[in-house]
Amino acid sequence: MAPIDGSHPSATETDSSAGESTRVSFRFHPRALAALGRDLVTDDVVAVMELVKNSYDALAAHVEVRIQPSENDSEGPCIEIIDDGHGMDRDTIENAWCVIATPFKQAQPITRIGERSRPVTGEKGLGRLSAARLGREIDIATRTAGGPILGFSLNWENLVDSDDLEKAAFDVSHLPAEAFDGEHGTRIRIGALSSVWDEEKIEDLREHLARLVSPFATMEDFSLRLDAPGGLEESSVRDIRPPEFMSKPKYAIE
Repeated sequence: MAPIDGSHPSATETDSSAGESTRVSFRFHPRALAALGRDLVTDDVVAVMELVKNSYDALAAHVEVRIQPSENDSEGPCIEIIDDGHGMDRDTIENAWCVIATPFKQAQPITRIGERSRPVTGEKGLGRLSAARLGREIDIATRTAGGPILGFSLNWENLVDSDDLEKAAFDVSHLPAEAFDGEHGTRIRIGALSSVWDEEKIEDLREHLARLVSPFATMEDFSLRLDAPGGLEESSVRDIRPPEFMSKPKYAIE
């Protein structure tokens, strides 16, 4: 564009800007953390399933899902996923759990501890963000075999209020022995729930969880329990079994 006075830029002025470049980089606003969890997970049931799959990938033999939808419960309305997997140490929390879209599971498609091994079910590194869809608050206690109990809490809305992803930080603390009941594993508690868990949604979750239990595996390999109100059972705790039709197939291959 020519100057207002109609003159033309001198050769010196033109040469001084020609060829200059400025390097820029992508940055993420902290709201991307919550947006990824809310928008990439289709519904609440799938969000819980993603967290259970993480327990499976951690070589858990037993996983319990607890739904406490009533204000009368001691913890208030919340969802808990408790497993006896290998748990997390501080390095895993910092360099795997906190790394969004981490290639950790792609680099290690088989989880191995001792003689036990299991192919992982996740690969996008986003499953834990599904907790942001379920509720505003998340509290985690975790322990590796022989390691200390570590705990951390965060509020997704507080993270979103940060103006820089580098400021979206939280404290990891050592917890007392009574904070986690088990020699190893992880407990995820999600509070300030985003929606109501009625009997219909709980039954939908039970049916989806049943698809995660192999009809060929024993209870010692991998078992699921759902502790939630509703249904015809006297107890709120139900062992999750494979769908009945899986035990009566029309065809079989030997």
